[in-house]
Amino acid sequence: MRWYLFIFLIIIPMVMADTTIRNGTCNVGETCLFSMYQINDSHIGNCNYFNYSVCYPATIPITYSNGSCAAGYTFILSSYTENNSHVSATVDYFDYSLCSDNFSSCNLRVACNAGEQGIVSLYQTDNSHVSEVGNYTNNICCANVTAVVPVVPSGGGGGGSVQKKKDLYDVSIHVKKNKYLPESEVSATIKLINLGDRPDKDTIITYYLVDPSGNNFSESKEQFYEVPPSVYNKEKCESVGGVIELISGRCVYKLERIIALPTNTSLGDWSFNVDYYTPLQGDIYVYDSFEVVKKIYEPYWLILVAIILIYGLEKWRIFRK
Repeated sequence: MRWYLFIFLIIIPMVMADTTIRNGTCNVGETCLFSMYQINDSHIGNCNYFNYSVCYPATIPITYSNGSCAAGYTFILSSYTENNSHVSATVDYFDYSLCSDNFSSCNLRVACNAGEQGIVSLYQTDNSHVSEVGNYTNNICCANVTAVVPVVPSGGGGGGSVQKKKDLYDVSIHVKKNKYLPESEVSATIKLINLGDRPDKDTIITYYLVDPSGNNFSESKEQFYEVPPSVYNKEKCESVGGVIELISGRCVYKLERIIALPTNTSLGDWSFNVDYYTPLQGDIYVYDSFEVVKKIYEPYWLILVAIILIYGLEKWRIFRK
């Protein structure tokens, strides 16, 4: 059963959803990219300028302003004015630029490739009206920065290490034991490594347990100072309650964290989850699994019992003589 779950988790994140155009505001967990007067053959404006919102299916950082994209941000489209405007798929064709660091590239395609997400379609490359994805043949297709997904260890039940990489951070978590008894304390190591070379204010991590039914327990938050390698020094590499390793001029926060299983703990597969957020990177998560069981049989107890039995039988054999 766990092997099938492992395959399922690998496949699902690779299915990229296109934007959704909603009459009104975007849903919780979505990001409004811009607004449209109507779903097809439309001008665009800032979010809430027109009634229709172009909603990206996750929380991502975007900028829509007069000027070019900032360093590290990917160009999506440009507009002549902030509101009630035509658009272009050419960088700096118009003055206003829509940008995000969630994407590694955005291109015009007849149909988006696997692993890309459709943003909107254009009637022509420049000075164009826009429509929902697929209505015109010039679709703006954007690829995520990194398609690395959390991986549950193939053996199941924790004790492995799962990891998520993006442009700024590399986060992994390792649960110490495969199996725990109900209401015991679950111990895990969380590692947070800065990969980027630009400050992004603070990093916030949230860690908690998830039971077999998907309920969260014992959520805690911690905050860390981001120190890119270009301005790295030992004094700046400070953590909040964590052990620091200095690796190749990078700050590595190594956190040993313990969460007690709740009263009346459910048996079955649990996970130790870590969500992390930066103002430039948005919410991402990693997790490692473990199992809650009634009893834990350690191998060395079996060896000890076997030795006692052998010793006892030998003594009985000698006594019988």
